[in-house]
Amino acid sequence: LRLQTGGAFNIAVGSLMDGQPGASELADPVIELDPAASTVRVTRAGVALDLGGIAKGWALDMAAEILREHRIGRALMHGGTSSVLGMGGDWGVKVTSGASGQGPARTVRLRDQVLSVSAPRGRTVGGLGHIVDPRTGLSAGTIDTAAVIGGLGQAAMCEAWSTALVVLGSRPATCPIGLETWLHDAAGWRS
Repeated sequence: LRLQTGGAFNIAVGSLMDGQPGASELADPVIELDPAASTVRVTRAGVALDLGGIAKGWALDMAAEILREHRIGRALMHGGTSSVLGMGGDWGVKVTSGASGQGPARTVRLRDQVLSVSAPRGRTVGGLGHIVDPRTGLSAGTIDTAAVIGGLGQAAMCEAWSTALVVLGSRPATCPIGLETWLHDAAGWRS
């Protein structure tokens, strides 16, 4: 997804949260995957992985798979404050906006779908907002809320894209067609 988002999403951003290395060190791939050995290796000293941008989505994807294996067809699962999965029904989920989360809300209907919401508000890490632009090393936040809706099994992808959209400020042409996106800034909600 690093390439698809133009570098706006990069799991190697972990060390930026602690103030090092600089963003320029993340421009080239620094991760080697060995599927045969089930290993991941970081190839550059000082670079750390941060799976916070996809972990809750992945967990929801896996939980839904387990529910389906046990023939449970209707469930609403919430993975923290930013990830929701609704299956086997028509679930209404309220998405808040604004710098404080008190701005105009939007209700999203989930029908065998997942929702991920990212916002630069909330906690800070190392003096930065918790969403950092991997390309610059600075806090992201030209928009105050990004919501991405996808099908079941796409929660991790929705998580990555909602984070990337906060960094980018708009939906790029490389965003998968099947994902529905909603962004909020001072001008209001837009798709």
